[in-house]
Amino acid sequence: GGGGGVKLLNILKVLIHSRGFCYTFWLRLCGVEGVLKPFCWLILHHLSSKYGIQISHRMPLGGGFYISHGVGVVINGSARIGKNCSIGQFTTIGSNKGKAATIEDFVSIGPGCCIVENVHIGHHAIIGAGSVVTHDVPSYAVVAGVPAKIIKMLSPDVDS
Repeated sequence: GGGGGVKLLNILKVLIHSRGFCYTFWLRLCGVEGVLKPFCWLILHHLSSKYGIQISHRMPLGGGFYISHGVGVVINGSARIGKNCSIGQFTTIGSNKGKAATIEDFVSIGPGCCIVENVHIGHHAIIGAGSVVTHDVPSYAVVAGVPAKIIKMLSPDVDS
């Protein structure tokens, strides 16, 4: 069948045009042991400089991770991010005192957010744009502001 070439072409287009996907692709390849690891690391290092994204390839990162607009993201290597999480541009997940945040599955983090220190973000939480998170966020909470406060609780049936 001739469908394989079309799929490969589509993947190459996404790698070229989506900075966040491209960075995540090479980030994940750096986590795979093998002969190509040094090559992958060089590409990741180049992309880190080019896009201003700093994420350790040793950090546990769930499947379905997505960086929208692929620029200006810094994530401390001690952070933990679950599956199907999205992070907006110019977002920092950091710590000056030790361990960084634990972010559960299906969390959406808007652009320009700071998640500070060892906080826990529950599953299906939404962090509004420009928020500064300094305390734990429960599952299904929508938070916003500086400092971030709960503005709404979502119904648990959003995950069905």
